[in-house]
Amino acid sequence: MAITHYTPTRVYTSTAAPINPIACASAIVTTATTPVTLTVAQTLAGVLFVDCQDAGGIKFPTAANLVAGIQGCAVDTCVFLWVLNTGDTTLTPVVNTGLTLGTGSTAAMATVTSKLWLIRITNITPGAEAGTLWSLNAASAF
Repeated sequence: MAITHYTPTRVYTSTAAPINPIACASAIVTTATTPVTLTVAQTLAGVLFVDCQDAGGIKFPTAANLVAGIQGCAVDTCVFLWVLNTGDTTLTPVVNTGLTLGTGSTAAMATVTSKLWLIRITNITPGAEAGTLWSLNAASAF
């Protein structure tokens, strides 16, 4: 039987869907802008290039914003994000309201390194949204 109609759906880099190879975002961190709060779109892009020009950080969106921005979000929804520090100084990702850093996870990223982050949503109750941010690995080069 031939396919007569196909409507593409949004693909998130998560444990429930394949990585979307064209989904990338970027951010610039300077002394004047640190920490740069990521948008939900940047976080769900799957790959984030950060030009850290001065020691600084990126801040993940709040858990409430993530829950609202993830279609069909449920407890245990997981989102992967590769962060690549293309700048010349250390980048420090930090959590935001409703997110906690997972036990054993480290945040600081030296220049020209990348790290895979996993955000696991643990509560979707309005007003009590929560999640855990895990650093899964670090790579010394891209």
